[in-house]
Amino acid sequence: KSIPDTGWHGSPSIPSSNSGDSEKDWMSKLPYNWSPACGPGGKELFQTKYELSCWCNAVHFAFLGDPFNAKCCHCRQCQQLHSAPFQWMVIFP
Repeated sequence: KSIPDTGWHGSPSIPSSNSGDSEKDWMSKLPYNWSPACGPGGKELFQTKYELSCWCNAVHFAFLGDPFNAKCCHCRQCQQLHSAPFQWMVIFP
């Protein structure tokens, strides 16, 4: 099976190409470290509207706007994945 063309052809180089050692401060950059944009006087330009985390609390999410859609899915894949008759989900843009 051929690998699809993603448009990236080796330049610029990425930290993972050298096991992450080519860029020493990679953990302080997006997406690993996110600092909110601030305006004059240090006030945050975007206010978090929703915050949530996974069940074990290892991953946290913050959303600035309203959800695009919310729905219940009854497909077999969702039933098996969640061991339930349906799954409720929210879609953020």
